[in-house]
Amino acid sequence: MNVVLSTAFSQNPTVDQPTLFDSFSQHLERKYSPRSIHNHRLNINYFITYMVNTHLLGIQQAVLNLFSTAVTGYEDFLNKQVDSQSISKARKKNLLSSLSIFCSFLDEENLSPVKFNIPKTVKMKKSRLKILKKKKEDKISPSPSKLFTYRQNCSIFNHYLDEVERLDLNCKRERQYKTLYFVEFICSTTSSDVSIDDSLRHLSPHKIKNYENYLERKVELDEIEGSTAYVKLRYAKIFLDHLYLNNIIPFKYSIPPKFKQPASRRNSFTREEERYKFVEAICSNSSPHQVRNLAIVSILIDTGCRPIEICNLKLGDVSATECTLTFFSAKSQFRKLQVNKEVMAFLKDYLEIRKNIAVDTDVLFLTIENKPITTESIGSIFNKYNKLAFGKNVFSAYDLRHTYATLALDQGEPLETIAKTLGHKTWASTLYYYHRNANRLKENTISNNPLKQVIGFGH
Repeated sequence: MNVVLSTAFSQNPTVDQPTLFDSFSQHLERKYSPRSIHNHRLNINYFITYMVNTHLLGIQQAVLNLFSTAVTGYEDFLNKQVDSQSISKARKKNLLSSLSIFCSFLDEENLSPVKFNIPKTVKMKKSRLKILKKKKEDKISPSPSKLFTYRQNCSIFNHYLDEVERLDLNCKRERQYKTLYFVEFICSTTSSDVSIDDSLRHLSPHKIKNYENYLERKVELDEIEGSTAYVKLRYAKIFLDHLYLNNIIPFKYSIPPKFKQPASRRNSFTREEERYKFVEAICSNSSPHQVRNLAIVSILIDTGCRPIEICNLKLGDVSATECTLTFFSAKSQFRKLQVNKEVMAFLKDYLEIRKNIAVDTDVLFLTIENKPITTESIGSIFNKYNKLAFGKNVFSAYDLRHTYATLALDQGEPLETIAKTLGHKTWASTLYYYHRNANRLKENTISNNPLKQVIGFGH
């Protein structure tokens, strides 16, 4: 489908689309959260692009001349997209849900008589999902709509999230939802008559202790890792520090030592055939962000950089003439690395696309919404193409960093060079890879040693 035509909700409407979509946006604002509104707008863009391309209509005609066979044809088109794995079943469900809302709106405004309801099969899946969620006891699962609700109903929480937004942290999404997880727990243990603001103003060490016990119980039941419990408490502490500094609570909070355990480290080595198959999956999938994805993955493979450093790349960090990239992270600050010519070729292709995108940011890589890419977005890319290539998640973006270190050690590169390339402040982190790599080589060598069976070598 030609994504260039997907402009029904562009910020600069054409004469072909004067007020219809503004009215639809206002219709959505009365019922949905900002995130849901944005998703419905994108989904209707997708539908209108289909109508324009398939029936050769203008945007206005595509909307006002809707007919039942066209809507049915769209549903068939989505089924084919699912079969070819271009979109997921969940994506299809969301697209049809938005279409149903849009058709209802047109009918209410007497603009188009076509009505469309989501097929029963989709509704059954949704109801089954709700039943499964109800069966899970002792479960707190914040959602985007809950985040919106809590922001609307709690000035303290809203003020804190505004500060997070101003800091413009790459981890702000995680901070928002981990904090919401804590706030929701506190509200669940407080009387429903008490407002969220009052629950936070009267927060006591005893209630926080209950939250610690709740997390500890989940660790004991193997529902979450110990490191996950620590991360949740760390974000709760940041929020509690904010409450203390703003004189909302009279005490400072410290995480108990029993929760302070280092996250489990791993040294996942990704084989060459796995990397090749993963890149092949990107090439064979028709995505408007194919060139961007190839550039990101090739940089990760070639440099061993951190995913956060991909997010921090600016347009000025790319030097096509020197064939270099300048990376930045809080851990290692700035470092300039030479990249492979093939990698730079992918980047040049992406830069040709990037220069035609009018956005008020110099961040190199952008999301589908033309916003700066995040580590969560990179994680989604890897989840998608892992499933296309292998049918399951085999490796992550960070695993490519581990793989780079392992391969560099195998090739006999000096530890100092590897440490500088990876951005390690000390050699201790690099020596960790060296130790793990030595064990890997020893295990592979001993298991294939012909002397093992003769003289019991390795026992």
